[in-house]
Amino acid sequence: MPSVQTSLILPSCNEGDKLRLTVESLLAHTDGEFEIIVIDNGSSDGSSRFLETPFDRRVALLQFDHRLGVVGARHAGAARARGEFLVFSDAHVLYPEGWLQPLLAELVGDVGLVGPALANWGQPEGAV
Repeated sequence: MPSVQTSLILPSCNEGDKLRLTVESLLAHTDGEFEIIVIDNGSSDGSSRFLETPFDRRVALLQFDHRLGVVGARHAGAARARGEFLVFSDAHVLYPEGWLQPLLAELVGDVGLVGPALANWGQPEGAV
């Protein structure tokens, strides 16, 4: 199994089409060796169904028929992760080209946690 530098962990509960858009955005705009772990946190809308059949070797789906909550889902994803770095994200985020390397570059010295800029789904130019 190839090495993985980064594990991208996405808890999801009833995210609709946004989950697929998020996964496609990550696949298109993430550099390096990575894996995406989607944790279906008891969804009833079928939003993770597209991942039940072979989708992309870098994407894994963990399904639960009950809600773990966001923290429980993140823990389940972290337990499955193979990466040296863990990136926790929501399942309704669009990523720009080259987003990961600047984030990882901040992990130097005593820095053990960094966070990205955030923007409204419909207004990505308004990042804070």
